[in-house]
Amino acid sequence: MKPSAFLKAAGLFLVSILVACAPKAVPVSTETSTPVEANVASENERLDPSEEKGVVAEFLKCVRPVYEKYRQNGASIVGDMKIQVFFRKSGDVDSVQIVESTVKYPEFEKSIQESLMLLKHDHGGFGSPTFTTSITFSDEGVFGFKNERSPQEVMAAISGFMKTRLPPIYAEYVKKHTFFNSKMVVNISIAGSGAVDSVEILESNIGNPEFEKAVADDIKQWKFESGKYDVFNLGWPLRFRNGGPKGPRDGKKVFEIVEKNKKERLYPIYYSFLKKHSRFSGKITLHATVNPDGSVQKVDIIHASTNYPEFEKAIADDIMQWSFGRGTFSNSVVEIQPVFSDDRLNDNSLYQPSSGL
Repeated sequence: MKPSAFLKAAGLFLVSILVACAPKAVPVSTETSTPVEANVASENERLDPSEEKGVVAEFLKCVRPVYEKYRQNGASIVGDMKIQVFFRKSGDVDSVQIVESTVKYPEFEKSIQESLMLLKHDHGGFGSPTFTTSITFSDEGVFGFKNERSPQEVMAAISGFMKTRLPPIYAEYVKKHTFFNSKMVVNISIAGSGAVDSVEILESNIGNPEFEKAVADDIKQWKFESGKYDVFNLGWPLRFRNGGPKGPRDGKKVFEIVEKNKKERLYPIYYSFLKKHSRFSGKITLHATVNPDGSVQKVDIIHASTNYPEFEKAIADDIMQWSFGRGTFSNSVVEIQPVFSDDRLNDNSLYQPSSGL
């Protein structure tokens, strides 16, 4: 089970966990409802996600000796235990509640609660944090909660595999088959061990089951970092052109090119039309298909509200002349949505007569 942790906007604070596991008499909550006392905040804050791993490590320092004691006495302790800890403003533990447990050993569960009551959460008196986690007990030992894999780390690993493993498969394929420029989207399911559990092809326009299977079979051999992780699923697009997989264009750079050209090329066309024709305004939505070399392959007018077909065609024709920069990219579709309004006529910086109009 994964812990849920959110820090309300009351300001960040430094946290240190002081643990003293020496036995002493402590109150243990066995109630199913959350206990609330005068010195417990009415609204409990949850720990910052960055603090959780450290807190779990301190959990285990108190839990492991209890586990080892019962194991030495011949008890079989196997299962998961979801535990919730309520801290006081003073930093002491107010109560420890076992939310769920598959261990089915009440005496052991109570001993765990008593041990965790000894935690100290020094947060400077800001609020009364709560913390929820799951601990796994097995014949191999005691383990903390399962972590969520970092999407950034997974994507970085996939990018590496795309550069080293998929190009040879593609190169071998194009020796025997007609050249193609295609895309397939796969869902990769990664187990805690780092092995790929399954690969599902969500969509593909390749049209060759043999090649699609070869790619999926290779992905199943990829190996990610192992650890106490939940199963992680990620959808990922694979594009193939001119001998190997290619990545998408940089969205930020594309946006900058579009905005620059709208001001320097499209608006001047609009103002040139206004000089010769009655006033009109509106919005045009266009899709430009961009080649790997940066040239525009085609422009489709998806929607237009200017009611001026000649003007709309002039805009599309101009976009056909744009360049988005050469690179090792797959074909991409760029959406362009210029808005034309005659209330900007006084903006001289936008008025530059366009050639040919």
